[in-house]
Amino acid sequence: MQDNFNPEVGFAQRPGGFRITKGYFARTPRPGKWHIRVLEPGVMGHYLTDQQGRMTGRMARGEYKMTFDDDSMMVVLYERDLDVVDEAYRIPSSTITIPSGRYEFDDLFMQWTSNPARRFYGSMRVRPSLQGYYGGDRLELFSRFGVRATTQLATEFSVQRIALRLPYGDFTVNLAIARVDFALSPRMTIRSLTQYNSSTHEVTNSIRYNFIYRPGSDLYLVYNDLQQDRLAGYQYRPGERQLVLKFTYLLADRSPSPKRHEAREGPDVTRRDVLSPSQILNFGKSL
Repeated sequence: MQDNFNPEVGFAQRPGGFRITKGYFARTPRPGKWHIRVLEPGVMGHYLTDQQGRMTGRMARGEYKMTFDDDSMMVVLYERDLDVVDEAYRIPSSTITIPSGRYEFDDLFMQWTSNPARRFYGSMRVRPSLQGYYGGDRLELFSRFGVRATTQLATEFSVQRIALRLPYGDFTVNLAIARVDFALSPRMTIRSLTQYNSSTHEVTNSIRYNFIYRPGSDLYLVYNDLQQDRLAGYQYRPGERQLVLKFTYLLADRSPSPKRHEAREGPDVTRRDVLSPSQILNFGKSL
């Protein structure tokens, strides 16, 4: 990534341009016992430099993944990081400033995920820092729970907490997300998302209506709402409201149409229609 790179709506991990070299190696043995379907031990790492070739960061990780017969998964990994901070920077939505310097820290990551295809599913994650996270400590907790109530209705709730204890101050972020998906028909869906961020004291709501009026062509109607609770007594006040209409139209379907075949004797026989790739509908589009 060069100095003049513009991430626009994305996120650049490091401004000023950098080069990254990555490596990954893993095996996938299938033991066929202990209800384990696949084991995936592996190692990976990356090495970051600036445009002049000076090292600005590196990471080495050892990981162990286990996929069970019921499609649940457990992941354990250990990571060692080195980060070179050239200029002091402030953590967003806080008064904590990380001074320039060279920081080394270790992380432990443990996660369990149930089969996402079941009616009730969920996951849990714990990620503590083991040695000097920018001179302090960090603890990340995450939990998610989902329910497929019917073939048309599904809900999902997740909560994440990140607590930093640094020599320059303490900082805690709580993030809660609720999703609801409802399929009115195979061609009409409604999805809502509500999110609370304790660091910005904001609640965001988004509701999206999607109508597939023909294969490859969609109509979207989206309502977005932002509220803040910075008032006394946690009274919410409206911040921003948007109503967006999006319309797409597929001008031409270039997939081959079924051909008509004639039998040597008897009436004409027409092959049964087969769905083309453009007619395969994705009902799980994210907001």
